[in-house]
Amino acid sequence: MGSGANKVFLAFLYLKSIEFLITGFSPVKQTQQNILSHYEFYIGIGSVYRAGAGPLEGSLSADTSLHLADTKVEANLLKSEIEGNLGGIVGASFATGAGINIGLDEKRLSVGTDITTPIGSFGGHVGCVTEVCLFACVNVRIC
Repeated sequence: MGSGANKVFLAFLYLKSIEFLITGFSPVKQTQQNILSHYEFYIGIGSVYRAGAGPLEGSLSADTSLHLADTKVEANLLKSEIEGNLGGIVGASFATGAGINIGLDEKRLSVGTDITTPIGSFGGHVGCVTEVCLFACVNVRIC
């Protein structure tokens, strides 16, 4: 009985650790006042591997994608990234490939731009997650 449970758990862990993103479209998301409509389009393919122990978390990802929204444009071509954080408060990442991220990131509540090149990322974002990129990126969550 224990052996079967382990196999089911390992299969579940494998499925949760790899995310294949193919397409997504969310036509309208309205605020409580029903004044603002939000349009978002995402198409891409990639994989993400995540691991953690206690407050330490890390991930390794690779993707080719296009993400268009009212407040954000993100495009990546063969982008690979390794990132980690301590308790979700401070973090660092390094990415290579070709990519650009411009605008308001509604998940991280920050605004800015960064460009990914074959030698690293350059740029920054200011907001709840403030990030500075000069080859590698360092970020701090302040709210």
